[in-house]
Amino acid sequence: MAIADIMDNNMLIRWYSKIFDSYLLVKDLKGFGYFESDYSHGYVQATFRFNKIALEVIRFQLELRGLNKRNTREISIIEEAIKI
Repeated sequence: MAIADIMDNNMLIRWYSKIFDSYLLVKDLKGFGYFESDYSHGYVQATFRFNKIALEVIRFQLELRGLNKRNTREISIIEEAIKI
């Protein structure tokens, strides 16, 4: 996560997109949903935890750099999709 400090803006936005993709993959597996999936409980829990931490780091970096959904098209697309 410390590498976020040296990422350029495009790389940070790509990471944000990948975290969102990971979120979509496991979002419906809360509770007992993972029993019907191909993923183990440990994988699902670790993914939720990692995504939470990664989003905190990404949002902090975006705020530091002055990037938001009003001035960056890619961020607005990601954040609108997260709300769904």
